[in-house]
Amino acid sequence: MTSETSAANAQAVPADEALLLRVTPDQVVFDKNQQRYRASGQVVDDEELSVYLSSLLRREGILFGHPDGWSVAALPAGAAYDQQQEIRPDPVFEDPPRPYDFAHALVVGKKSTKRRRRLAKATALTVHGDLSQCGYSGGDD
Repeated sequence: MTSETSAANAQAVPADEALLLRVTPDQVVFDKNQQRYRASGQVVDDEELSVYLSSLLRREGILFGHPDGWSVAALPAGAAYDQQQEIRPDPVFEDPPRPYDFAHALVVGKKSTKRRRRLAKATALTVHGDLSQCGYSGGDD
């Protein structure tokens, strides 16, 4: 990522913005090293990762119309920038409109195993769903 891209990102999405992700029950891990629940690495796997800007909606809003038991994880935009990711606001226009479409964004960039691990470790669950399927991580996932 060039310094021009970094500057454009900083203006578009501040580093302290929380990027919200939907997390299915089997994608939650308890990180023993951090002593908290977080998303697993498979949540941040896509080169164009779908997220929602927290400044534009309430956290639980992205779960509207999704099965009970899902969680919401927050990823600081700064953590994405630290892993050479670009954040692009990308509002969705569906018919009928969903209450979270306007807050949609993409985290774009290659996500090697190392980057996925770092991004996953930076997440924190902000809405806890069904944790009965939660896995455990020694911090390496």
